[in-house]
Amino acid sequence: MLLPVPCTPAVWRLQILWIACSREDKREETTSTNSVDDSNDYQTDVKGEEEIRHIMDHLDHQDDLILQIVKRLEEQHMEMREQLARLDPTMAKQLGTDVITVSQELVDGSDDVAGNS
Repeated sequence: MLLPVPCTPAVWRLQILWIACSREDKREETTSTNSVDDSNDYQTDVKGEEEIRHIMDHLDHQDDLILQIVKRLEEQHMEMREQLARLDPTMAKQLGTDVITVSQELVDGSDDVAGNS
């Protein structure tokens, strides 16, 4: 046979204390989980920033290489024009005016390019 538990203020206090402790434990678990998530987020952000820096450095290097190539091409172009001018001055002038004429025709005829509506 079960005996009834007396409802004394001490019993009520124990029940309230037990409920409060249970809630505090849940709060601590949530807080510790959030701090782990925040730590993971921070580490992910740091790694992402490092990757972006690496990509930007790589792109800067690629820009430098492209500028070097363009500079070499311009130098070679100038040398070729000088050599052509030494070999045949009239052809160099003719070539220079032909390039200008073709460029103007391309700019003027850009409205008539096939495929554009």
